[in-house]
Amino acid sequence: MKKLLASLFMIFTMLGCTFSPLPFEDDASSQTVNTTLVCAKQIDVYQLSINGIKPPKAAFDLYLKKLKKYTTNNVVVHESINFTVEEKRINNFIQHYGNGDRNIYGLSYDDKEKFVNFRKKTEESDSAIVMIYTPELLCSRDNHQLRGYAFSHSDRVNIVAYNGPTINKAPVISDTQAWKIVLTHEVGHRLGVPAKKTHNKAGHCTSRECIMYARPDTKAVLSVLFHGMPYDFCDKCKAELREAKKSCESGSYIHYETVNIDTDNIKQK
Repeated sequence: MKKLLASLFMIFTMLGCTFSPLPFEDDASSQTVNTTLVCAKQIDVYQLSINGIKPPKAAFDLYLKKLKKYTTNNVVVHESINFTVEEKRINNFIQHYGNGDRNIYGLSYDDKEKFVNFRKKTEESDSAIVMIYTPELLCSRDNHQLRGYAFSHSDRVNIVAYNGPTINKAPVISDTQAWKIVLTHEVGHRLGVPAKKTHNKAGHCTSRECIMYARPDTKAVLSVLFHGMPYDFCDKCKAELREAKKSCESGSYIHYETVNIDTDNIKQK
């Protein structure tokens, strides 16, 4: 019992938890599940590593397992591409690329040519996920480092950025555990869950057992102690994905370009 209480105290302290559940900042309108991604016959996964940042293999393998579970078994992982970028230019490059800007910022002449070929390849895919692994990802509101960010420029080429050093600094849990959560959480935003307003607050799920829950509070920590790490979607989010998948099979689905309701914005330098 003493060990359990000590662990709880440490988690509360390191995670910045309060003894009352944290309120969500604002409401979010219902969104539509991204059927362009969910209903794809093939999903091409492209990885872009900046300055050597990469996820642990176990975390990436779990991510692929979840992606196949809720979309298609036909997921093709392409060879990773690597860039060396000056630290002060990294965020600018990601911001412009993620938001669909055709201009290229922050890359050397040789890397620009390599990137143009990479981008062309991703855009030839009917359904693609571009995973950017970066040492920096800044929020525009207060300049803090984000763990991840899912861009909503396109439902066909889904660009998601992951901040390696910040993910690795997650307290209490291991680097691999942190990556497992963030990888799937961010692709959940591109899948379009939580979709219904009944469990969607500020673009995140209200269920503390869900990987789409926004941030830790005491109830979320207690949920981890009793139910384990939140590596998957909650029943409501799963039901929304199943419903979308069923509409794919019946041929009744519609392709939507969804609106980005994520409350974190990347800082532009």
